[in-house]
Amino acid sequence: MSWAAALNLLEREDTLSGEQLGELLGVSRAAVHKGVTRLRREGYRIEGTAGRGYRLLESASPYCQIEIERRLLKAGSNLPVVFRRECDSTNSLALSLEPSQDCVVVADSQRAGHGRRGRDWVSPAGCNIYLTRLFERRLNAQSASELVLVAGAACAAALNSLPGIQVGLKWPNDIYAQGAKLAGILVEGALVETSLVRAAVGIGINVNIDRRELTRRIDRPATSLLELTGRCIARGELVAQIVLQLDKWYAQWLKAGLSKVLSIYSKLDVIKDNVIEVDLADRTLEARSEGIDQQGRLLVVTMDGEQLCLNSGEVTIRPATGVIDAAGS
Repeated sequence: MSWAAALNLLEREDTLSGEQLGELLGVSRAAVHKGVTRLRREGYRIEGTAGRGYRLLESASPYCQIEIERRLLKAGSNLPVVFRRECDSTNSLALSLEPSQDCVVVADSQRAGHGRRGRDWVSPAGCNIYLTRLFERRLNAQSASELVLVAGAACAAALNSLPGIQVGLKWPNDIYAQGAKLAGILVEGALVETSLVRAAVGIGINVNIDRRELTRRIDRPATSLLELTGRCIARGELVAQIVLQLDKWYAQWLKAGLSKVLSIYSKLDVIKDNVIEVDLADRTLEARSEGIDQQGRLLVVTMDGEQLCLNSGEVTIRPATGVIDAAGS
């Protein structure tokens, strides 16, 4: 048994003695004492009483590796968790791990968080989620672009399960709420010829950052779960929910393709039927969004009536009430 599993047991039981914990963990009572001391340093409130043992005083949710592991374990997932207080970016860390394996990499802050086209992703400590789900599976270029949409549908499912939250999807990789950006997705990988041999699905979510910090740090319309709900969200629990949804949607996609993802996009698409500007590599065009096709490409009709299917591009929505910068991150 791991310490993550032992915490779940402490949460259910009134008390467990040091001897009982040692037997469950396969360690000495001295090692149990050291382990409990480490958990207390992480933020768990564990009471130790002579003659009775240990008990978890409350269901605390510190942001750490063990908290994410125990939340995943509750749902039956043994996915390895790599946690850092700080790293350059979770994607780069995930792709550098040796030996490489399916895992989730989480950081409390990033020194060099980035989005599409090298844009900076503001990554302060103590408030947001920066995670990467690493998949050890060879993908071709088309599958890699579809994986961005799969991740978007999974994130939307997790976020929309929160009370008071309703998010939408902005092709290809953004999550919006109330007209502002809440989260972004970036898929990167290790390339061999034209295939990804490892796919790093990076997800950044504004969670407990307040409006003042959002305005100071981000120069485009942005929001956070704190702003939307008026309350702080337990990040460890939300990370677990996102990973569980992503694994569920990923497995369904491998089995049946994009059909279910496209159904979700049709319901949550925030740019469909809007006049948009699309910044392509060689030009900028104005068009009306017609949704996405069966391959996950953006369908548009230009002002000249030309119908196009776009594989990539930076989109700006131009509603009647103003301009929303919806460039992908």
